[in-house]
Amino acid sequence: MEIQELSAFVDSRLVASQVNYKFIVREPSMLKYKQKVKELMKEFKSCSLIQVSRTRNKQADTLSKLASLTFAHLTKKVPVEFLNSPPIEELEVQDIIEEEGNIWMTTIIEFLKEGKLPINEREALKLKLKAKQYVIEDDFIYKKGYLSPLLRCVRPDQIKYLL
Repeated sequence: MEIQELSAFVDSRLVASQVNYKFIVREPSMLKYKQKVKELMKEFKSCSLIQVSRTRNKQADTLSKLASLTFAHLTKKVPVEFLNSPPIEELEVQDIIEEEGNIWMTTIIEFLKEGKLPINEREALKLKLKAKQYVIEDDFIYKKGYLSPLLRCVRPDQIKYLL
């Protein structure tokens, strides 16, 4: 994104004071977080962490309330990530091997990316109608839900891995 100047607002006085060297970090686990923050802050020309009271920071307040809600009623894509381990530890990622050949979503992907339609008019019409239910984002195909977030479509060889 080529951002060079960043101002981050937090509602934790403790965190802001520790990062800005006003408070001393005493716990070893918190020291790791502080080191990671400082390492990330070096990537910007200028970076500041400012403490704002929750009453004056409606975005943080809304985000904290979202954590206790169910997401089934939301109509937009809301990325939610549950952390099972501290984010300061680097995790190893295993690539999923792509399966070759046509699968159920191949024709939909080809139509959405390239506008490619089957020769048969009836099949082409069916594909056009069906493709309206799907969207491609970041090279992944998702099925649109009416009152739910986008549902990622997976290849048959990925099913067992995901389960």
